[in-house]
Amino acid sequence: MKLLQYLSGQKSINQLYKVYMDAVLKIIALLFIAGVLYDRYTPLKLFKRKKYTSFPLLTTGVTSASYEIVYMSDAIIHSITFDARHGYFLIARSKDFVKFNAIGKEIGRLPREESHELPAFSHYVISDYGIYDLSQEKVTLQSFETVLNEDRLIDPFELRKIIRQLYTRATIVLFSKELAHLDGNGYCIYFNISNRWTKVYTEKHASQLNVADYYPEEAKPGDYRSKYFRLAPLKDIRAKVYSDHTREGDWYRINQEDYIRKYKSNVQLTTLFFQREEPFGTIAFTEIPISWKCEAYYKLKYNGEQFFFQEKTIKPMFRRIQQYYFMLELPAAYQHQSSVWFLVLDDPFNVTEYTRKGTYMIRPKH
Repeated sequence: MKLLQYLSGQKSINQLYKVYMDAVLKIIALLFIAGVLYDRYTPLKLFKRKKYTSFPLLTTGVTSASYEIVYMSDAIIHSITFDARHGYFLIARSKDFVKFNAIGKEIGRLPREESHELPAFSHYVISDYGIYDLSQEKVTLQSFETVLNEDRLIDPFELRKIIRQLYTRATIVLFSKELAHLDGNGYCIYFNISNRWTKVYTEKHASQLNVADYYPEEAKPGDYRSKYFRLAPLKDIRAKVYSDHTREGDWYRINQEDYIRKYKSNVQLTTLFFQREEPFGTIAFTEIPISWKCEAYYKLKYNGEQFFFQEKTIKPMFRRIQQYYFMLELPAAYQHQSSVWFLVLDDPFNVTEYTRKGTYMIRPKH
């Protein structure tokens, strides 16, 4: 009997505790909602917001005294690089390869075909029938002069000997990484000797020959490496992100030497004001918000000039408002060649309109 009384008492205590906690959570939720309403609709907030609502969206044409922000992401961008010899930017997109000069004016475009391949940080596009050199003022296809081992009938020992001879003589060497090798077709190597291209198919089931490109720390004398002038990636120093979507320390980079340049930042992004709009995330099984969708109003400073714009973002509880922007700038040694840089709006939670996400070019007004 005493046990039953004890258990009954425990049940009553648990029920009281549950009622108590439900009431506490509801009070907390009401306080949060009241706080948001107060934050949003007090005269001071309304007055402040009115001050910033004239800020334009990035896609509608944001300018400073001497610069303009241009939206350019009507296709997925794979990489942005800079040719310091000829002073142009090369942007590899899902539908084309585009060249911009040092002031951000388009100077060339090559439509992308399914077979096209751009070796990392190069200005050469490999196709089924030849090579495009995008550094040239007028880009045309240079057909292969010779194609070897397409039928895979050359003796493997003799083939290795041929590859070694061609590699020694060539001034430019490109390695294919996207040839259909899973079915045993091997890879291709492209040699430029005296301005003529030779295409060589490797042995069936052969592993990629330019191991030194992928694992330079394991490279040995005599290993094959690509031969070509390598373009420079841009970088966001704050986020440690490069313009080929890699980050500092990524183990899968092709060649660590591509990332050792020194960078300096001339850009500063400041949130001037934000306005909560609606809860974005809540505590599990409650209506208590822990983050909010917001309209944020920004000031972007670059080389003494200022841009003002607005965009949606997220404000987590007890943390700063989130800035989903990468600011990609040239290596310090090349910044005297161009003042163009790129702003990437990369919102992982899709609170930003899809048509406004992507890459923007900041360039001198034309």
